[in-house]
Amino acid sequence: MQIGFFISHRLSIVRAVLVKAGSNCGSNRGLSSSKKPPFVHPSDRVSQTSKRNVNRVVSKHTLFSIISLIKMYVPLLNFLLFSVILRLGATNFLKSARERHQNQVASTEDFRYLAASSDPNYINKVLDNILVPRVVGTPNHEKVFKYIKKELRLLNWHVDVDEFMDKVPIFGNLKFKNIVATHNPQAERYLVLACHYDSKYFKDIEFVGAIDSAVPCAMMLEIAKTLSQDLQKSKNKNVALKLVFFDGEEAFENWGPHDSIYGAKHLARTLHSNRSLINGENVSELDKIDMLALLDLIGFRNPQFLNFFENTKRWFLRLIEIENTLHEMNLLKNHYSNYFLARSSYGRIEDDHLPFLKRNVPILHVISTPFPPEWHTAKDNRDIVDMDTVVNINLILKGFISEYLHLSDSPTNNESKSHVLEGSYGIVDYLLYQPLLYYVLL
Repeated sequence: MQIGFFISHRLSIVRAVLVKAGSNCGSNRGLSSSKKPPFVHPSDRVSQTSKRNVNRVVSKHTLFSIISLIKMYVPLLNFLLFSVILRLGATNFLKSARERHQNQVASTEDFRYLAASSDPNYINKVLDNILVPRVVGTPNHEKVFKYIKKELRLLNWHVDVDEFMDKVPIFGNLKFKNIVATHNPQAERYLVLACHYDSKYFKDIEFVGAIDSAVPCAMMLEIAKTLSQDLQKSKNKNVALKLVFFDGEEAFENWGPHDSIYGAKHLARTLHSNRSLINGENVSELDKIDMLALLDLIGFRNPQFLNFFENTKRWFLRLIEIENTLHEMNLLKNHYSNYFLARSSYGRIEDDHLPFLKRNVPILHVISTPFPPEWHTAKDNRDIVDMDTVVNINLILKGFISEYLHLSDSPTNNESKSHVLEGSYGIVDYLLYQPLLYYVLL
């Protein structure tokens, strides 16, 4: 209905302008009231009166000509308005579906099934292959890129590479490669799980970045592996899982807007400009993201995660509930204190989510706060990785993903009907407010 009000408001302005133009054209009020009118000989009065009458006729003719000209373009204006409303309607349809989305609460059997599928050996195998210095532009970086891409394709995920060149301090022009994978490229909406796979450049130390962010990469690959069969069964659903491995998160010299999150900035711009059809409507790939859950600084013992954003608070609270349920079921190993805390942080941490946040993508930032003392030091290596903690957090995330995507065999809610109703709002608005064009111009 807001679209119709906008149109009505704009058209009322047009109408007012036309009325004002008509009043100016139909009157001669250019002389100041304090100024005496010039002397006119009686013999000239008749001719001047005739001129004024002719001016009035010409002015009225001009006004009606303007109105007639505008009426000629009413069909074109209607078409343009209809196109805009359909686009806004599609965007509103996706936003409304996202906001109305309800998770399917997992049963105790579901949680036990997910716990039994955990594969710490696979996580260790992944770390064996990627826990190396992997600065953008180096052979190790290329090796890690190829390994992640190969593992995803072996798991039958659809993999795209967002490749681009950018100029950076110290090294000059470098090639960056974001990895984007999904099990269902035809889905209408996506829950996005993301991390970065590059490591920071240090001149004097060998930095492998275990928690920053080799472990999150391994966690995401383990999720892809252990949920693959369940995700395959859910391919007919409207919401799917997408995995993003960002390149170039780390600064090469000093963190700032021009030296950091290279891959995230490029991918956000690309997804914003890439458009596709949903139910016949043209929407951007960013519009299709329900939420971006960004993982960072995960892997050491006893991390603490806080809520950063109000619009995803209900989903953060659900992570807390899932953790508590798994603890009560004795499915979390060596779990003595909660990871996810019912507290909000009023500060902001700069990370790969920023370009998406600026484009109104809902963010769930899963990053340890405060940062551990090993952050950006040579001690951020395999020695600080606590595998029980890694498996526990991944089990919580898998429980959350399973609920959000309705992966269990229990009946799902009737989302398809609500989607049809939500998608019709833009057309209803148009049908209600389209006659306003004729009303204004008649």
